Amino acid sequence: KFPKFLEQYIQPSVGDFVSVVSGNKVGTHNGIQLYTCGQRARISGAEQAWYVVGKDATRNEIFVAEGQHHSALYSSGAFLKDLHWISGVAPDGFDGAESNELRCTFKARYLQRDVGCTLLGPSSSSPDMLESHKRSRYCVMKDEGSQSTGDV
Repeated sequence: KFPKFLEQYIQPSVGDFVSVVSGNKVGTHNGIQLYTCGQRARISGAEQAWYVVGKDATRNEIFVAEGQHHSALYSSGAFLKDLHWISGVAPDGFDGAESNELRCTFKARYLQRDVGCTLLGPSSSSPDMLESHKRSRYCVMKDEGSQSTGDV
């Protein structure tokens, strides 16, 4: 369905599925553009399900992990960029400076519950810390003290 649609516009390029644990080739894929992180990777002959945990477009490799609860599928932090504040401006007191912190809530998917997080300024030595594990590329954060919402 969706892969067939993409193949009308993007030429598939065969590449390798690579185990994130061993670094060994565990199968082949028909195009890196057909897979997203967290998606089940259909690897022929595999006894257990494998899931996409990363991609290297330069080498046309898709990194996979065995099982849907593998630690490589989860993270307790993230580096965020290109913040878009729905209100047009960052919440009061948060200007993104090194020492700034913004206590807010985080949601990666529409039906998930909000969880607490702390957004740190860009010069911080650690990533933004989340209080629960999520897998996503986009998130919505809400400032606990106002109606300001950020979409990453």
